Amino acid sequence: ECTAEFRMDKFYADMARPIDRAIAALERADSPLAARELRAALKSLPPANLNAVGLFAAQRRQIESVLSVLGVAKEEQTPALKPAPAPAPRSPPLPLPPLAELSFEQTDAEVTVTLAVPSATKAKDVDVSFKRSALRVAVRGHAKQPSVLDGALAHSVDVDGCSWSLSGEGEQRALELILEKASVKMRWTTVMLEPKGEGAEAAVAKARRMDELSELMRGALQGTGLQPQESAAV
Repeated sequence: ECTAEFRMDKFYADMARPIDRAIAALERADSPLAARELRAALKSLPPANLNAVGLFAAQRRQIESVLSVLGVAKEEQTPALKPAPAPAPRSPPLPLPPLAELSFEQTDAEVTVTLAVPSATKAKDVDVSFKRSALRVAVRGHAKQPSVLDGALAHSVDVDGCSWSLSGEGEQRALELILEKASVKMRWTTVMLEPKGEGAEAAVAKARRMDELSELMRGALQGTGLQPQESAAV
């Protein structure tokens, strides 16, 4: 009766095959094979909890009855549906390395200085003072107090072209300073001069004179196609 029902529709005809094999096994008195084929037939049906009174419900009951006669326990007839495995936890993104305390890069016209600051730093926590030959930077909450930078610049800057801004988050929070070079194409090898001892003032004065000399040379060579040799920072 089950196989007749299945064969009435070509879409379900294949579901009759394990039942046919089970009947053939019973005729040979091979109960274990018949039980395996009937369990396979049950697996091909929609789950009982979704089809209790719907399509093939009667056929399911018939197959379960035969399995009971063959001594197959109810819980063995149709294996319980296994819950879908929980998705594997996503690995947290790798943190970016902390910023260096101070770094800088430059073009012919300007120097960009990057200073690491506390992650909670806001604009109101920052105080920057640009001067032609000096720079002072104070940041509330920074480990260096009363100022992060305070001293003579390696070379002169055009104060009107200087600016600062905050960027990044967390360990990438940074204060960026834009220093416009007073001497275009002057190659900076450091940002701040930190001379020690009795020659401190003389070292700063020498750096200033080198800037002035560079400007005079550029003015004198303008229009000749020649370029002055770049000076190294003190």
